[in-house]
Amino acid sequence: MQLRRHGSLFAGLLLASSAAVVLDEGAALAATTPLTPLSSSWILPVGGPESGSAPALTRALNGDIVMSYSTGLEDSDAAVRVRRSADQGVTWTPYVQIFTGSAGVNGNAAVGMTTLADGTILLPFTAGRVYQRYTNRETDTYVARSTDNGVTWTGTTTPISLPAPWNGADVLNATYGRIVDLGGGVLLMPVFGTSTQTPLSGPTNAPLSNPVPYQAGVFRSLDNGLTWSSYARIGVDDNSQVLYYNLNGKLPTAVSEPTVTRLRDGRLMALLRYETVLQPHAYFVSYSSDSGVTWSDPVKTPLIGRTGTLDQAPCSSDLPSGRSKLIVGYLDFNAFPKLAIRQSFDDGAQWRDPVYVQRPAGSPTTGHDYYPDFLELPGNKLLVVYTANIPGVGLRLASQTFQDTNAAACNADLTSDDSATSATPAFFVKSGDWSGQSWNYSSRHVVGSSTTALSVLIAAHAQGVGCSGAGVQAYEDGVQLNPSLSFAANQLTDGDTIELRGPIWSGFTTAGYADADGGWLSPGPVLTADPSVQHKLMGFPKYCDYRAALDYHGRSIGARFTVGSGQMVTGIHFRDSDGSWSIPASAFTVWKSPDNRNWFQVPFSLSTTTEAGSGRSILHFTGINTAGPYLKVNVNYMSPSGYQVIIDSMRADVWVTCNVAGNGCAAT
Repeated sequence: MQLRRHGSLFAGLLLASSAAVVLDEGAALAATTPLTPLSSSWILPVGGPESGSAPALTRALNGDIVMSYSTGLEDSDAAVRVRRSADQGVTWTPYVQIFTGSAGVNGNAAVGMTTLADGTILLPFTAGRVYQRYTNRETDTYVARSTDNGVTWTGTTTPISLPAPWNGADVLNATYGRIVDLGGGVLLMPVFGTSTQTPLSGPTNAPLSNPVPYQAGVFRSLDNGLTWSSYARIGVDDNSQVLYYNLNGKLPTAVSEPTVTRLRDGRLMALLRYETVLQPHAYFVSYSSDSGVTWSDPVKTPLIGRTGTLDQAPCSSDLPSGRSKLIVGYLDFNAFPKLAIRQSFDDGAQWRDPVYVQRPAGSPTTGHDYYPDFLELPGNKLLVVYTANIPGVGLRLASQTFQDTNAAACNADLTSDDSATSATPAFFVKSGDWSGQSWNYSSRHVVGSSTTALSVLIAAHAQGVGCSGAGVQAYEDGVQLNPSLSFAANQLTDGDTIELRGPIWSGFTTAGYADADGGWLSPGPVLTADPSVQHKLMGFPKYCDYRAALDYHGRSIGARFTVGSGQMVTGIHFRDSDGSWSIPASAFTVWKSPDNRNWFQVPFSLSTTTEAGSGRSILHFTGINTAGPYLKVNVNYMSPSGYQVIIDSMRADVWVTCNVAGNGCAAT
């Protein structure tokens, strides 16, 4: 029995000790000048009657600032409203209501508004009827248009036609972030949600037990937003637990709230909010070099939060061609309930120490602030508008102005930052099995000295991305690197992605694991969702081996296989890392599946033997009769004293046996 405390295993995967010169999550560099906070004020005051959420800003052609917002959250019959300011956000006109929520239908406009080159303002929003928060609702998507600087609007009563695969009758869709204008009539509209729901949405359907995970991507228009002809997915985690719980109820695994900006080197950058029970409030990043047609594999950033907005800082235009100073604003869960603004000179590889938005003097201090949007003001100033969620009051809108640096200071900061990131670069480290792995375990953000040997990174972080075992090598853009050389000698620079791979696996049994939902908060039986619809097996080690705890968060461990003619799998076996374990027999169930999604329980017998020589326990689940191709053992238990069964190698210590030997399968 492994007397390891539960916290000593990252997500149930054993980690090597991190070397001191390789730091996860990236220590923020403080060499650059932070934004200087100036005045702050209420737009929708605490004592007033009007609520507001998720504001968006844009500059009209006549110089006015136009602001949109919703009057509530997704299940509050919210309206969508617009106000204008002719004095740089000091005062605002009375609102114009462009969508009225009623009878359970609410409007949701989330930090997205754009002014095109001809002065047309586009405001995307969705209107939906919520039957169950997050997992069962019907939505339509609108793109409102104004050609008179935000005074009047069209497109508010007829939803747009969505491109495939979002053009079905059962879509849960949300717009988020500003539309990106690529020129020549080409626009990208960030969206998230599901293109199908299971079962179909509607008021008579039961709460969903097996929802489709959220994905994020962009709709593309070729005619300045009159029609939207195609969709490009940025990311979806098809390999994680499908459903989890938080204080808001049941949520599907979600890649959501994509915020996209165009870098000054021509690429596009997207920050993606990622939520599961094992990785709440994380941000992943993806880049596109072909105007949003394809996107890189999303990898983990050091940012922990939600409701973010990504943009260029005011002084970014003062930098040399191709260089950007980025800003991101988000609800910072490392400093909850604060709304943080960080800046980056290296296209999001590293983010600097935050400044925090401050409510106006004398304001309530309770609650939290989120959903910011940015607009550049004259003199390299930055206007930030955001939502203040105040208990007992509700949602209100506030603003704060910040001073960015002048051109000389901005360029000096860039020089300083380049020096710092050259000496201490950041890397995105990902598994060679990224496409078959949960995002929880697929990548890490690592910062270290440029003189560090690559072998140190491999030793410290291979297990963390589910890629350990003998023969792990590092690659960059498909080129194998030399582990004995330093980062610098391998010509690795700040922001590079390092992929770890081991020898290709070709055994009859390919093992995998599946984690449960969020009902695991205390030892004992796990209040997990029905394994017949949960627990999709993932992490099949084509390139990577790893260690895994069996009795972790209602986990399942199983196998994928292909039987020969006349063969049936009759047993699955796990080799523990030592000779002692204690899990009630009633905690185990065995399941088979034809498609790795729909699972059917099967009878089995459990026995244990001790391996000669090593003294390690082997758990045998026999009496099974299935052609598979998927089989798993679920453990509805979490020990109060530490993990009981730890599998050292998913390749060597998990295997199936058959009724007839052959095809690489031994007889049971």
